[in-house]
Amino acid sequence: MSYKLLLVAGVSGSGKDYLVDSMIARDDSPYLLMKLKQVTTRPMRDYESQNHPYKFLTNEEYNQLEPDLIAKTHIGENQYGTLLPDELDEDIVYILIVNFLGFQDLYMNSYSKFDEIMGIIVTSNHEDPREGRDLQKEKSDLRLMKIIMEDKCEMVENNYDEEHAEETTEQTIQTIYNLLDKHFGSDTHGKS
Repeated sequence: MSYKLLLVAGVSGSGKDYLVDSMIARDDSPYLLMKLKQVTTRPMRDYESQNHPYKFLTNEEYNQLEPDLIAKTHIGENQYGTLLPDELDEDIVYILIVNFLGFQDLYMNSYSKFDEIMGIIVTSNHEDPREGRDLQKEKSDLRLMKIIMEDKCEMVENNYDEEHAEETTEQTIQTIYNLLDKHFGSDTHGKS
């Protein structure tokens, strides 16, 4: 059995969540894609809901789940982690959006759960750092992640343009599919 994981990283506001959600929503995707469920103790933002994009937990709930979480990280006082499904499926490419600390935890503690791992670092002309985030540190961490992953990590440009958002997203998704073919092999598509 060969379990595949696509790590998606990028500075805050680079469009990671939108890109991943767009890829998963497509009916014509050549891959079966599944975004791994992420949890956090941070407060829910106005535009969010429970289970989208996170399952929001109390500190006590997080502490109970922590032994089962992968890619654990924190931003300020808020904790983040990722739940694995009860059983992995070799036909699915699992997707995990990570920051560098989450990548480090995954690399040190859970990397062996997946046989094939590929990283995508999303760069963008539209970066919107969240309050309290250090954009230069985020960029430095992403360069380090690329160095650690060597040839298993690619930079993907997501030049957001409101006027042509659908077209630029489509181009970026096609680039990612081509990279999935390159890293996982075009004969490994879960869809027929």
